[in-house]
Amino acid sequence: MNNKRKIKIILRNRVILFVLLLVIISNLSAILTYIYIAKTIYPAIAFLLSIILVYLVCRSNLQQSVDLYTTENKIFISDTYYFLSDLQYYSFNETNYIGTITLSFINRKVKLSLLRNKNLEYQKLKDDILKLIDTHNKQNNKKIKEFDWYFTKSAKIYGYITAFIMILWIAIMLMHPEKLKLSNLGLFLIVSAGISPILLRIFGNNKSV
Repeated sequence: MNNKRKIKIILRNRVILFVLLLVIISNLSAILTYIYIAKTIYPAIAFLLSIILVYLVCRSNLQQSVDLYTTENKIFISDTYYFLSDLQYYSFNETNYIGTITLSFINRKVKLSLLRNKNLEYQKLKDDILKLIDTHNKQNNKKIKEFDWYFTKSAKIYGYITAFIMILWIAIMLMHPEKLKLSNLGLFLIVSAGISPILLRIFGNNKSV
C-alpha cells in the first residue's frame, strides 16, 4: 500500500494562539474606543472590525501542508516515519467540521486534525489507516486496537474515587438516619443510576492503555 498525498492539517497551537488574539485584540480595541473615542456605537464597531481583521490575517496560517503516505509497515509524515509495529492504539474524534486522527506510538503520539470538507480528504485518510491497521492485525500476533477510555488507568482512578464517594455517602446516611429525607434518598438513587453503568464498564474491562 502506498497512498502518497499532500494533506492540510490544522495546527492546534496556532488555533489556540488565534483564539487568544481574537479575544484580547477585539476586547482591547472595544475598551480603548470606549475610553478615547466615544461611548455609543463605536466600541461595538471596533469590536467587530478587529474580529474580522484578526481572522483575515490569521486564517491562512492555521493550516500546514504535509506529505503523507503509507507502506505495509510504515507511515510517513513529511520527513518522519513511524513503524506500524510501534503503534499501540489509535482513535478518531469527529465533529461536524473537524476530524482528528490520533496515532499513539511507543515513543510519540501523533495527532492529525483535518477539516471535514467536501473533498472528503479526512474520510479517505481514515479509511486508508483503518485498512492498513486491519491488514497488519491479520498478518501479526500483536493486535492494534482502537483507543477506549474505559481501558485507561485514569478511568480506573475515576472509578475508585467515584465508588469511594458513593460508599461514603451511604455510610453518612446510615450514621445519621434522622437527617435522611426522601429527597436525599431520591437524589442518591438518581446519581447511582447514572454512575452505575459507567462503573460497570470501567471495572468490567481487564486491560489498560
